[in-house]
Amino acid sequence: MAPRPVARSPHVPRLEFAEAWNGAVEARACNHEWHDNGPRLDYVARYVNALVLPRLDETVRRSLSRDVREVHMEVHDSYTYLVDEGYHDSSTMECSGAYTDMLAFAGPKDGGGGGATLVPDAYFMANWGLPAPSTIAQAVRDPSASFEAKADVVSFCGTTTGARRPSRNRRLAWCVHALDHGGCLDFKITRVAQMREEDIEAAVGRDAWARIFAPRRISEEAQMANKFLMNVEGNTCRFDVWPYLSKSVVLVDREARDRLFYHDSLHDRQHHVLVDMDDIAKVAKYYACNPREARQVAECARRTASSLFTPETCARRWAEVLEGLAADRACY
Repeated sequence: MAPRPVARSPHVPRLEFAEAWNGAVEARACNHEWHDNGPRLDYVARYVNALVLPRLDETVRRSLSRDVREVHMEVHDSYTYLVDEGYHDSSTMECSGAYTDMLAFAGPKDGGGGGATLVPDAYFMANWGLPAPSTIAQAVRDPSASFEAKADVVSFCGTTTGARRPSRNRRLAWCVHALDHGGCLDFKITRVAQMREEDIEAAVGRDAWARIFAPRRISEEAQMANKFLMNVEGNTCRFDVWPYLSKSVVLVDREARDRLFYHDSLHDRQHHVLVDMDDIAKVAKYYACNPREARQVAECARRTASSLFTPETCARRWAEVLEGLAADRACY
């Protein structure tokens, strides 16, 4: 459902629609300069103007400038960022935390937090997290990439994004947990971001940190050599796209709290498998011993990802949201 008109908040960025000097309707980023992720809204406005508004009928574009005029937009790229850890301006926390009657990139999976309409984060979705197309094409065609030919390993590597307090960071927690499972769970942090290394050592211990920190890029090809690829949400609570095309089985942290607009299109044991720290080893062993079921999950994921994660999907979703917004506001 499209957001309904609400009183303007001085503490939430806005996407405004107005006529330009030549009479054309355009989107403009407003009230965002103070925001710690403010430049993202500038990008969104350029994206909407270039790739979304031209898709809309003239009557819809005119309704956006006449009836809608503006809509609040939360430009943090993860709902978990709205947990107050002391890293955001208090006005951001106070108003954006309500997450009501606005557009947003992310929202809580439990449905709490108000009535935000989820839209694609065009900045992140610019390439949908894909490596070079030739890399994916080669990996998908390569006979050695069959599930049975891969190593019996669950692989994860990533940056310390997500919760900025090390004690709350799920990626760190998973990497430390993997240390107790020998070689079947190969979890590594490849880069430190949004926190200090000394704080990580204090939270997880110097020895554990030395074992999970691998400050180098691990290629997609190297990760695809494993039967299982683990997703632990970071900043954008999203799923990397390339694992869904890899013929490996994607495992997803069951405790992930965030969702993006395409969350409802991906289902447990159909496109990926939800796991927690108590059952991940058992789940991996089950699918390793039942390769037919594993191949079914991997193939379903590949088909869905090939059609869902495209620039067309991103632009179409934005167009549908703006059309709904125009129809909703025109009733007032």
